[in-house]
Amino acid sequence: MAAIVAYAWVTGYIGFQTEQSGKSILIQSYTYGNLVIYVQNTGQGIVHLKQDGSVYVNDVLQTIHKVDGNTYDDAEHIGSKIPINVGQTVKVEVNYDDFKSGDRIKVVTTEGTFMTTTGGGKT
Repeated sequence: MAAIVAYAWVTGYIGFQTEQSGKSILIQSYTYGNLVIYVQNTGQGIVHLKQDGSVYVNDVLQTIHKVDGNTYDDAEHIGSKIPINVGQTVKVEVNYDDFKSGDRIKVVTTEGTFMTTTGGGKT
């Protein structure tokens, strides 16, 4: 049983998500300390993250710093929409350097789908 719970936690299945018109996302995993979130589009159509409106930590909005190594917090990209194709997983980095066990992550797409998860198992 413990192995199933560990697998579910590592792959991001413990959490809450919404689906809207065949669109869905999954928080596959995340890192402690300097927060990096791996977000997968598990739906049937393209979804978008908004650089300054998609990631919340403990209900506080965070801006996206990088996606897959590309910088998004420069003047050219402030407020931009970041596409995630069907089946694609992106590495999302935010400027939050103290993520720990018990902290909550919420990722929201511009289409209205979202997923939340709580850090667990590590301090």
